[in-house]
Order: sequence, then structure tokens, then C-alpha cells
Amino acid sequence: MNDVPNRSHKTEGPCCSGAAPPNKTTPGQCGCGNAETDSDCDGIADCNDVCPGGDDAVDSNGDNIPDCSQLLNYNSYSNAWKCGKDKILVCHNGNNPHSICINKNALSAHFNHGDNIGPCTSCGNAIKVQDHYEDVEGDHDHALEDVDFQTMKIVPNPASDDAEIWLEGLNAPGIITLLDLNGKVHWQTKFAAGQNIIKLDDKLVDRVSGTYLIRLVSGNKIITKYIVIIK
Repeated sequence: MNDVPNRSHKTEGPCCSGAAPPNKTTPGQCGCGNAETDSDCDGIADCNDVCPGGDDAVDSNGDNIPDCSQLLNYNSYSNAWKCGKDKILVCHNGNNPHSICINKNALSAHFNHGDNIGPCTSCGNAIKVQDHYEDVEGDHDHALEDVDFQTMKIVPNPASDDAEIWLEGLNAPGIITLLDLNGKVHWQTKFAAGQNIIKLDDKLVDRVSGTYLIRLVSGNKIITKYIVIIK
């Protein structure tokens, strides 16, 4: 795609030492005198966050621009962001940011609306996902209305060896999958209708430190949540 629309990162400033905040002796991502706050836990500090509430760390095409900020060919996006045949997660911004699963033909409309490509990210709060087919020829504003959300929460998050997945509002059986950001499946299990807790227990023991995805599929609903593993 030529002239790819994007929202690029800012560049890092010069090196320094002994600067405020206390104990900060290198510029890091934000430069001297600025905190390295990462409000959405995607590994990119707020000062360089192109997609607040989205995942700036994913760059599948290797162009040094976060994929969340670019309108790319569907096949260029991480498989971990795909949520069905020809469907992809976007972080729908607004008063209640949440992830929605849309048809790839609606990407342009959502991007121009201000949504980030890929799922929303957070620091431990539940992410709500709507599995939602949108016809770009239809009523775009109506298609973005919030309806029928189910929630999933991972406790604790970040986690080391043990964690639990808390579910709410799901009345059908489904599948839970642990993936890395490249879309590789590391673990998968089935759960029963009405089940409220899934114990990961030793499922994290052999994982290296990093950010992973927990994806739940139940009926026609999909919920995706980030989990940070620290060893």
C-alpha cells in the first residue's frame, strides 16, 4: 500500500545522567526529567504512545511504525489480532474504549473514525470485546453502538507462575487460548457453559517474560486480553 496512513512515534532525546525524577540516570524513552509512565502496559511509555489504549509494541511488517497506527493490508497484521475469517480486532475509542471484532472491509472507516487497529490494552482491567460485523455501506454511527458485552479478567496481571481467568456473562461453552504477539499458540483448553474461573496454575511456568494474549471464543463472541508474564 503506497503512502500508508500512520501516526508515528516521537524520537528519543539526547543522553543525560542524574536527572529528575529520582533515580533516573538515562533518558529512556521519555528523555531526561520525565517519568517513564506506561498507562496501557504495552511496553511503550506514554510520552511515545502513538495509540493510547492500544498496542504500540506490535510491528509485524518491520517498518518501525506501530501497526496499531497504520492502515495496512489485512494480511500484514499480526495473526494474534485476527478474530475470525476476514475479521480483525480494533480498539474503538470514545467515552468507553473497548475492543470490537469487525470485518476487514470496515478497517478504513474505523481508522478514519480514530480507532486503533488491534485490541485495546490495559493494566489489569477487564477488556470488553464485541464480535461485530460492520457493513461500511451501512449506518457507521449506528454500527458503533455498544451492545451485549461479556467480560474477562486475569488475576494477577502481571503474573509469574500462577494466575486465574475470571469470566462473567458467558452462558455457552468455549475455548481459551494463550498466544504470543506473533500469533503462536502456547496453550489451549475448553471450558463449560457457566464456568466462572479457569486456573492457569502451571501453564505459565515455562513461558519466558513478555506480553501474551489470552483469547476466549464462546459461541459467536470473542474476548481478547493481554497478560504480562514476569520471571
